[in-house]
Amino acid sequence: MRIFGVIAEFNPFHNGHASLIAAAREAGLSHCVCVMSGNFTQRGEAAVTDKRVRAKSALKCGADLILELPVAHATASAAHFAIGAVQILEACGCVEALAFGSECGDTDKLRKLAVALDSREISAPLRRYLDEGMTFAKARQLALAQIFGEDMGHLLSSPNNILAVEYIRAAADICWDTELFTVRRFGVTHDSTHPDAEYASASYLRGNINELECYVPQPAAEVYREAMARGLYPLDQNRLEDMMLSYLRRLNSATLESLPELSEGIEGRLYNAIRKSTSLPELHKTLKTKRYTMSRVRRLVLSAFLDITAKDLTTPPPYLRVIGMNSQGQEILTKLRKTAKLPMSGSLARLRELSPECARTAMIEERATDLYTAALTAPLPCGYEYTAKIVTIDKH
Repeated sequence: MRIFGVIAEFNPFHNGHASLIAAAREAGLSHCVCVMSGNFTQRGEAAVTDKRVRAKSALKCGADLILELPVAHATASAAHFAIGAVQILEACGCVEALAFGSECGDTDKLRKLAVALDSREISAPLRRYLDEGMTFAKARQLALAQIFGEDMGHLLSSPNNILAVEYIRAAADICWDTELFTVRRFGVTHDSTHPDAEYASASYLRGNINELECYVPQPAAEVYREAMARGLYPLDQNRLEDMMLSYLRRLNSATLESLPELSEGIEGRLYNAIRKSTSLPELHKTLKTKRYTMSRVRRLVLSAFLDITAKDLTTPPPYLRVIGMNSQGQEILTKLRKTAKLPMSGSLARLRELSPECARTAMIEERATDLYTAALTAPLPCGYEYTAKIVTIDKH
């Protein structure tokens, strides 16, 4: 048994995800643990379908065990997203390799990029570019290019490279010495609005659900069709936006000061934007600045809606929560019972009783799901986190 980890949202699961898992197996890795975002994602948006639907599609198409990334990390910036997911994989105690896609496709180059990002040499140019009003991502890329060359800076212009580097940095931060396995991403780009003959970006598929069957493995397509019939796919985004704006209008300025990743008094701008806006897109547009990207704006607004605080983001995942498995996933679980460094269960009710940190993490997850399921095509009552069962399927 050679266990490898994959960090993903599977929003939705598509041919690119299947190719990554298959390539890792072809390289000699045998059992796949996926750390997957729940019902809200790193873009600051709700997932297109419920987490268990996405878990089932992944399990039918190559994954063996699905562990949940707590919502505070799942909806955070790339660095915090990565550290939360990597901490979960390291806490398994038996994951030998981390597999991920990248535009670069070269682990040595990505390692060098990670080292360069942590060098003191880029501090001065980074600060200068930030003072000029650039976003952090753009300022960091230019600072890197200035000190280490254009080729190095160019590597940081691609979204999958950025996440890959954050995985590497996160692993180094917690002293997790794991094998790195990357597959070069070919075909369409990360947020491409146009598919090619074989691949479509997750962004494209979220906006064109009628074309899913052209770009996802057939077993996943069957899962999505079943979910549509049950009203679990797609999410009613308009209903969710109305819910969000209604809730945000109840918040006072003091509450907004506890949100994660604040800077430059953005909480004050958020308070004023909430009071002036009559729709969620208008709120996002009003809050957008030269320094705050739209993704960062969406994450900030979503954190306010879900009551995620700065402290929540700095609290490491306190447990390993099982969302789904197949027979090989059960083999992994058997090993995890001997190697796991954190408590593990599929029951949120059981996990929340273990510590104050577990209780807080579970409470945020429960509330996020109650809000999410209210916006489904066929809304569900509160408490779905406690009534939904672990997804189990036969070996793919």
